[in-house]
Amino acid sequence: MEYTKIEELEVYLKEEIAKCTEPGAGMSAETGKADPMFAVVRSNVLDIFNTVLSVAKELSDGEEEKCVEFIRSKLDQIPEKWNGSLQQARMESDIKTAHVRIKLEAVRDIQQKIEELWEPQA
Repeated sequence: MEYTKIEELEVYLKEEIAKCTEPGAGMSAETGKADPMFAVVRSNVLDIFNTVLSVAKELSDGEEEKCVEFIRSKLDQIPEKWNGSLQQARMESDIKTAHVRIKLEAVRDIQQKIEELWEPQA
């Protein structure tokens, strides 16, 4: 079965969310240990963008380019506050810093997948 790029993105998000429930998910880059809270934070971010994808599909009336542009705009808009929170979190605690980093990493992963899917074909 061949998927559209939008369907591929949807499958990617669902698979990544599912990975967050696997044993050992949420490995901390700082400590190298599994922390279930990290998996929860990542899963929540992925779920936000799964919802964004659903809204984008509805608003785009089946036009793929409109859909991906909406998603890209949200990939820029939503993490803006998290970037600001990162500086504050660094001053407060390592755990808060790690949570914000996980959120931003999840966004970068989604952005990378979108670029991979919509990369100009040679």
